[in-house]
Amino acid sequence: MVDCNDKFTSYIHILVVQRSQYEAYTERWGSSHVVIELPERIPDIDETPEIGKIGYARLFIQLLAENFGLKTVFLIDDNIPCLYEIKTKMVGQACKVEVENGKVKRLNVPLYTVLKQMESQFDGTGKLPKPSQDFIPHHEEKNRNTLEAYTGPRKCYGVMGILRNAQFSCKVKRPFKNTHVSGLIFLNIQAIQEKGIRYNPWPAWEDLTLNNDCDKNDLFVVKCNRFSFVKRTISDWLPKVFVWDESTILRDREMPHSDPAEKSVDILLNYIQSWAAPQICRKWPEGAEENVPDMRTLREKIGQLRQYKHHVVFFYPTDSIDLVTDYLCQTKSLTNITRHIMVFPTTDCRKFQLQTVEKIRSAIIGKNFIGEDGTSIPKFEVVTSHNINMFEVQMVVIYVEGLGKYPSNTEK
Repeated sequence: MVDCNDKFTSYIHILVVQRSQYEAYTERWGSSHVVIELPERIPDIDETPEIGKIGYARLFIQLLAENFGLKTVFLIDDNIPCLYEIKTKMVGQACKVEVENGKVKRLNVPLYTVLKQMESQFDGTGKLPKPSQDFIPHHEEKNRNTLEAYTGPRKCYGVMGILRNAQFSCKVKRPFKNTHVSGLIFLNIQAIQEKGIRYNPWPAWEDLTLNNDCDKNDLFVVKCNRFSFVKRTISDWLPKVFVWDESTILRDREMPHSDPAEKSVDILLNYIQSWAAPQICRKWPEGAEENVPDMRTLREKIGQLRQYKHHVVFFYPTDSIDLVTDYLCQTKSLTNITRHIMVFPTTDCRKFQLQTVEKIRSAIIGKNFIGEDGTSIPKFEVVTSHNINMFEVQMVVIYVEGLGKYPSNTEK
């Protein structure tokens, strides 16, 4: 890595890649970077790289850093093409963000500038510029002239990050903020190891969960508002499902069948995993015959995943659409769960005329769920493994962000 003067620095870049990417990355970057292939298994972890995805990779990096005795590391996503430093100016005694034509002024800076500045917060060598007489240093730092007298010692911090997308910098009021960080972070390996904090090997929410775990263990989670990054969306990992819009119609007649069932199941499995694997997975009615092959296979695969955040329920063929209401009324353990995935046979969607987003909103969502605020209609999404205008599918999946209208929540 080079600094802003094109001089080589002592930072070492380590690229952690999947097995299928290893040869290509080694050929392109092997002469300047350390390239490490993700192992197929991590001891005491059930997930694989294919299931855990980004969370699996982050956990491996954390364990690798611990094994090498590193006190801190930077974790940087591979889809950050550029970094910026926000321009500031002194107005009286205050430092203000420079704004021109409604947009914040910013400079493109090398990665080294960002890393060095973040690292300097905790290297113990920084000096305060003439602290005022009424300045009260941190209680664990006796020398009032050091940077740590202002920030507190490094052991108080779990993770530090920077702004995402500089367009929001106009709203910045302070140089630092206690809030979630992701994308480009400075991870205090020593502090989180002492607290027993680890990344969860999840395909989503693994970074926010680590932020929350740090906060619960009295470690600061801090965002440095001086720098920002732009993130480019890489769609390869996104589940390739067909998302219904307001004009989508599930026709009464059957369409040509989609790709083999196994592929349909895998597409929906990836979609469900993208929300993190379920905390609860049930079929309803409980004694229903599993005569929809795709649903049975999908439920069995989900059952092999570890328990995480939300809940999935498979509604098997029945004579009444009220089975959703019956299920929510009888399943009181869902009180605190706000993410739900419901899987219906396509045949039942036709039988109960759940053939458009509007009809699903009226018959399923509005009738059985409320928003997380307790009043509004919750957010929801209807998906299938393939475009139903072109192919026949066995399952329709509904994702809901809200609370079920069973007695305990209705009373609240």
